[in-house]
This record gives sequence, C-alpha cells and structure tokens, in this order.
Amino acid sequence: MSKTPSHDKADSQSVGHTDEQRTPVQRVRAKMFTAIALGIGLLGIAATAVVWFVLWQGESAIEIGNDGAPMVRIPAGSFVMGSTQEQIEDAVKECGPLCKLEWMKREWPQHEVQLDAYYIDQYEVTNARYLEFVNATGHRVPVQEVSKKSRPEEPATRDGLQQLRTQDVMTSKGNLDEDDQIVFNLDVWDGDQVPEAAQDLPVVHVSWDDALAYCVWAGRRLPTEAEWEKAARGDDARLYPWGNDWDRNRSNNGSYQADRELTRLEWWQRWWLQEGIARQEKEGVAALHTRVGNFESGVSPYGVHDMAGNVWEWGRDWFAEDAYMQFQTKNPVGPPHGMHRVARGGSYMDPRNRLRSTARIKVEPSGKRPNIGFRCAMDA
Repeated sequence: MSKTPSHDKADSQSVGHTDEQRTPVQRVRAKMFTAIALGIGLLGIAATAVVWFVLWQGESAIEIGNDGAPMVRIPAGSFVMGSTQEQIEDAVKECGPLCKLEWMKREWPQHEVQLDAYYIDQYEVTNARYLEFVNATGHRVPVQEVSKKSRPEEPATRDGLQQLRTQDVMTSKGNLDEDDQIVFNLDVWDGDQVPEAAQDLPVVHVSWDDALAYCVWAGRRLPTEAEWEKAARGDDARLYPWGNDWDRNRSNNGSYQADRELTRLEWWQRWWLQEGIARQEKEGVAALHTRVGNFESGVSPYGVHDMAGNVWEWGRDWFAEDAYMQFQTKNPVGPPHGMHRVARGGSYMDPRNRLRSTARIKVEPSGKRPNIGFRCAMDA
C-alpha cells in the first residue's frame, strides 16, 4: 500500500532536522564531526602510502649492535641460489676467449635454498666504524700487505681473472727484476688515524679474522654465502642487485672507473695495466673507493647498498669449487673446512662478469687486499 503524503512528511522529519532547523550548537557539532571524519580519512590514506613506500623500498633499516650500524631485516623464505648452465655459458661467451668455463662452474648448479629471517648491515663497514672498534679493543689497524719479492702464484689462486700483479707488469716492461720489491702507498689510514676524506669509505686491508673480530665485537657475525646472495638478489633470481640489465653507473666497478665498457677480459686487462695501476699508484687506493651508499640506484630489493662493486666482502663460509654439488637446502653454512674463505660482490677494479650477484671467489683467510672489505649479519 502506498504511503500518504502526510506519512512521507513524518518519515522525512524522523530522519533528522534540516540545516535551517538545527540550532547553532547542533550546526557546530555537525561541522566538527565532519572535520574529524575527514581527518581520519586523510590519516588512513597517509598511513597506506607510508606502508606502500616501505614495502616498495624494502625492509626498513634499524640499528643493532655496539657500532650502531643500520641493518636490514631479510624475511624468512626460499630463494634461488647460483647460476644455470645457460647463464654460465652466456657469461663466459660475453667475457671473451680468455675466460674459461671452469672459472664460473663454481656457481652451478642453480638450486633453491630456504633461509630463516636474519639481519644484514645495510652498508659495508666503514673506516670510521672500524676505528671505533680499534680504539675500543686495541685491535690492530688495517695495513696493506707488502711482499719483499714476487711470489709465484698458480692460476687457480687468482680466482679465474688472471689478475696480473704489479711485479708482473713492471717486469714485463723491463723496469724491474723479478726479485725487486715494489711498494706503492696503498694504505688508506694515516697510522692509527683515518683521514677525514676516508671516514665513509669501506674499510679494506682486513683479513678474514679481522672482519670476524669486528662483527663479534659488534654483537654480530659474518653473513653466510647464502645469506649474502639472498640479500643481494632477492627472491626473483635477478642477475644484479638492481635487476637483470647491466648498468655500469649503478655501482663502483672497473667499467665505471674506466668510463667505458670492459665486458671482455682482455679489455679489462688492457685498462688495468695501462691506467688502473698507474692511477692507484698516483692517487692511492682510497681514490678508487666510493663512500658507502653512494649508488642509490644500485640497491638490492631489500634496500641493501653496495652489494655489487666497491669492495669484495668476506663471507662466513669456507670456499669449495663444488660446494653447490653438495648443497644444503636449509640455512646452508658451506663446507666444514677448507683452505680459502669465500668473498662476494666484486670491486672497483673488476669487470662486469664479476659484478653478478652469483659470482664467488676464494681468498686466503690471511689476505689483506685493497679491494676486500666486509659487512656483518645476525639472526633475527
């Protein structure tokens, strides 16, 4: 049955007063409620935007440990570690005739690894932070290694890059005898002090034991090889921290230093012998380092900086060429023993193929090189 006009009028009056019928107090209250509702809505939008931004940027950094260094939480879950046979063959082909398949076979087979949640330093440990450690503990300062004469090295210990020692270069030019000592001033520190310009550069000339001692002092440890790789490439198996496409301007690497592509190994050798060594001798090794966090466009999916280039980074694991042939699927820690420790990430002097997130080299634990530093990790 249809409503009568009088019934309709009664219904409209029961709903509420019109603005003209409201008292001044009621009108003020209505405006207050409207403003509050609008404010809550805007806050909701802002909160959503903040959450989206954090998720897009990766895990937020927090400070943990004695050194106050910011760390990033890497969530638990699986990721793909290593390279496929096709990726290795492509890398060797791109590297040119001087590269050999066995140098990159150490990245094979590609396999899935499950990791618990953990934290990793957002940046490489700097000279300034390492100085705090030295002052607090009395630990030795980082100094360059100096050999009084050239020592023979098997190609296997050069990690597949055929890196020519300065002695090799100078001898080939007829300037020095094989046993002559060459000492370039590669020290970054000035005795037990750090120059102002080097404060935010990654610490180098530290052995594996030095790196471990620092991390223990800071209440942390060195990252495992698996932890390092996941933090670098995320869970989508990307080739570089920033994606699958190479860009020399996203990190401090050989091509960035040369300002031209050094894709093939012979191109890299020519640059290093003719320009790189001379610049390192003239300007010092610190001139080739960049401050940590300098390449915003090169961060990993989790917001970790400098996972490609600047300096290689010590890992917790012992190195084995066939480590992936006998891999563990849950929180792997590498072989139980060995002669070398693993290092990851590439450096300022390295060609493109060594900047891949899967590239791995072996280094004597006592080695104190101008292109090797570290960062720390800890369980979540």
